[in-house]
Order: sequence, then structure tokens, then C-alpha cells
Amino acid sequence: MKKLIIIILFFISAFTYAEETKVIANSAPTNEQTIKLLEKKIDQLEKDVDTYKNLIDKQVAYIAIILGLVGIVMAVVSIAVPLIAARRRENDVDKQIIGVNNQIKEVGERENSLKEQIKLLDSKTKELDNQIIDVGEKVIKVESIETEIREIKGKIDKSEKTTQRAAKHSLVNKLFAEALKAEDEKDNQKAIELYSKIIEINPYYSDAYNNRGNLYKLNPATYNEALSDYKKAIELNPKNAHPYNNKGNLYRNKKEYENAIKDVETSLSLEPNNEYFLDTIGHIYLDMEDYNKAIKYFNRGININPQFWESYYKRGLAYQGLAKIEPEKEQEYNEKAKEDIDIAIKNGFDPNSIDY
Repeated sequence: MKKLIIIILFFISAFTYAEETKVIANSAPTNEQTIKLLEKKIDQLEKDVDTYKNLIDKQVAYIAIILGLVGIVMAVVSIAVPLIAARRRENDVDKQIIGVNNQIKEVGERENSLKEQIKLLDSKTKELDNQIIDVGEKVIKVESIETEIREIKGKIDKSEKTTQRAAKHSLVNKLFAEALKAEDEKDNQKAIELYSKIIEINPYYSDAYNNRGNLYKLNPATYNEALSDYKKAIELNPKNAHPYNNKGNLYRNKKEYENAIKDVETSLSLEPNNEYFLDTIGHIYLDMEDYNKAIKYFNRGININPQFWESYYKRGLAYQGLAKIEPEKEQEYNEKAKEDIDIAIKNGFDPNSIDY
């Protein structure tokens, strides 16, 4: 480094000398002057060199000092920078801690607010529960009232239905009595109309069909209507023996004796001690000219009811039949026949009332 500086200074001095030499040459100097001047320059150059040398040494020393200072500074910096960074990090951490503390404080405040809200909610929940209980009690009370209303309404409906049924039953009974009276008065058409009206009011009244069938049976032209009524009466009340007996009588009128016997036997299976049914089946066998069977059934009926004068009269007819087919006992049978017929007529039986 020093050599480089000396060389640079030398070239500067040489360049300066050359310039001055040119000037001297132009002035035509002497050699002696030139030598002196040259020696002076050399001395000056040596002084300059020493001066520059001292200057360089000082500069080197300064540079060394500077470099030392720089090293110290760098060392300090290398120590200070981490400390500053650490301090900054500490500051950041402190700030973060402060921020976290603030957040914790805010969370605490929110927690307190939530607790207040929860208390308020609990209070409202209890209030609502009380209202629900109150509403529940009112609902139960309302349901109880509704149940009572339904029961009362049911009783009213039942009472109304009972009243209606009673009114209908009363009307039917009234019409039925009027129909029976019309039959007694031999006003059969009026009786039929009354029974028909009864059936319109109560289409399930078995006796109305049975009695109307009896009136239709009196006229061969309405035998089919009579048969239909008897069947309907049996359908509505199969335990009622009378429609079977009456239907058997209808079949007897139509000379369908097998059907007649079947129906009357059914009626007797339901009421085996009914003198009217025994009289009917006796009459069927009388028409079939099976007089012994006819007498057997008439005897059963008379034993049950000794005042059933119609069976007496018919038994007398059966004896008359036997007298004709058994000549050897003709007198005996005729006497029995006369006795039975006389008893019947004497007690007010009208032979014309027999349904032949």
C-alpha cells in the first residue's frame, strides 16, 4: 500500500518537473541552474515523500482505529441486535400478554353478561313453566268440561232418541190397535193400509208383516203377497212361530201339503203345546183325508185347551170322514162326530169361520 502511494507521488512530481523544464527550456536556462533546480526538487520531493509517508502512517493508524472501532461496533451490534430483537419480542410478548389479558377481561365480561342472560332466561323459563302448568291445568279443566258436555249431549241425544223411539213406538202401537179393530170389523182393506203404514214407520216390525200376510191370505189373488210377508216376518224374527204356522196354512190353501206340514212342524218345534198350531196341522191332514192323524193332532190340542171349540168341530168332520171309509164303524164315528160338532156350535163356534 505504501509503495503504491510513493509511486503515485513520484509520477506526480515528475509530471510537475517536466512542465517546469519546458518553461526553463523556453527561457534558455543554464545547466547549473538546472542542476540546482533539480536538486531542489529532489529535496522537495523527499520532503513530500516523508510528508506523505507520515500522512500515510497516520491514515493507516486512523484506518486501523476505524477498523477497530468498526469491529467494536460490529461486536456491539452483534450483541445489541439480538438484545434489541429480544427486547422487541419481549415488548411484543408484553403487548400480546396485554392483548390476551384484555381478551380474558373481555371474555370475563361476556361470561358475566352470559350469566346474567342465563339468570334472566332461567327466570323466564320458570315463568314459562308456571304458565305451562297453569295452561295445562286449564286444558285439563277444559277437557273435563268438554267431557261433561259430551256426556250431557250424549244423554240429551239418547233422551231424544228414546223420546223419538217412544213416540214412534206409541204411534205404531196406536196404528196396530186400529188395524186389529179394522180386522174385527171385517174392514180388511183398511187393516191392510194400516199395517202398511206401520211398516213404513218401522220396516223391522215382524208382527205387522205377519198380520198383513194373514189378510192377503184371505184372497187367492194376493197369495204371493201373503207368502212374501210371511217370509219377511220369519226373516226379521225367525224365533216367532206364528209366521211359520200361517205360511203352512197358506200352503194348505194352495194344496202344497208337504210345504204346509214342514212349516207347521217348524212352528210346533218352537211352541210344541200351542193348540192353534196343532189345529193347523190337524186341518192339513183332514184335507189330505188322513183322518186318524188329523184326529190325533186335534186330540192334543183339545187336551191342552179343552175350550178350543174349533178343534172339536174339525175333529167331528174327521170322524165323519172315517164313517165313510169304515162302514162297520159308521154309527160309532157319526155319533162322535155329532157330539163334537154339537159341543162346538153350542159353545158359539161359527162353522163359516173355518178357513177352507
